[in-house]
Amino acid sequence: MGMIMNFYAGDAEKIAEAENDPGGEVDLATAPFVRAHADFSIRVTTSELDMLIKAACDHRGVPAIALSTTFVAHLAGSTDPMEAENSADVVAPEIVEILASLNDQDVRPVGERWFRHLEATMTSDAEGALRDLVHLCKTARSENVPVVLTWSL
Repeated sequence: MGMIMNFYAGDAEKIAEAENDPGGEVDLATAPFVRAHADFSIRVTTSELDMLIKAACDHRGVPAIALSTTFVAHLAGSTDPMEAENSADVVAPEIVEILASLNDQDVRPVGERWFRHLEATMTSDAEGALRDLVHLCKTARSENVPVVLTWSL
């Protein structure tokens, strides 16, 4: 079984409430309080997402920062990573800005750089997820809403 991982731009509190709902009646991808969604259930871990952010930083020529250590708020799930079966965390605005600053033409080279760090070959699904994430971050920036990363086992 793989990890389900999604990024959402929108009302962070409502996203966290929906993520904590054991019945799962709210489809976050289409919820009215979600402005954009990127499905990252492409078999990557948060440490591998750190490598993605490093690749984007390298491409932009800015110092690298890590996604996994810069969350600005923990909204749902256990705070103990060894106990957690799910989580919802607000992504740092600096990371949103780095990704939002990428152009459509930057997606493929950033993705290829990321997959070189992973010692793997980029798939079309991964490129599509990255493109969706860049557009999500552009939406979050223009609408001044937070980005939330959710995952569950």
